[in-house]
Amino acid sequence: MFGCASTSTLESSGVSDSADVATSEYANKQPTTQLTVAAQSLKSWPYDKANLTYSIKKEALGTSVGNEANKEKWQAMTEQSIVNNLNQKGLTYIPEGKSKLTVKYSVTEPNKTQSNSDLVFKANGSTVGSKNGSIDVSIVDNFTRSIIWSGSVTGEADIPLVTDAQKKHVINSLLESLFHKLPVAQ
Repeated sequence: MFGCASTSTLESSGVSDSADVATSEYANKQPTTQLTVAAQSLKSWPYDKANLTYSIKKEALGTSVGNEANKEKWQAMTEQSIVNNLNQKGLTYIPEGKSKLTVKYSVTEPNKTQSNSDLVFKANGSTVGSKNGSIDVSIVDNFTRSIIWSGSVTGEADIPLVTDAQKKHVINSLLESLFHKLPVAQ
């Protein structure tokens, strides 16, 4: 059962990227992203701040992002955003070894086929003009093997994202909005 849901609109700040995409009509435009977040409530973490360690496990990544290099690129952007957001909440990322928590994420793809300009949204669970996909995150307590928190975020942009800066900004906006629902570690 989800504890809260919200919708907001975010505008990105300036973007710049390599010269090969600068000729695109969208490269210098700032996308506006409408987000919908649904997340469980978590009043407090099951461990004190010193013991709030986590690892990340990718459950699934969109299959239509093109080649393997594109999948790895979007996975890296998504995972870096997860790390940045959870570290700001006071959790400690442990890439290898035993952690108290596992953060699992997956991407649910939209049902419709989208153009190449929409691939970042498709890879991260959203498409321009559609709300059929989402980034889903669950946090599992490794000791009890139970899910202590889960949430989902969906977004849509008013323009295709053509620069890496635009893509990173939107991924960060999506996950920042989702993780805003988590408490700060004490």
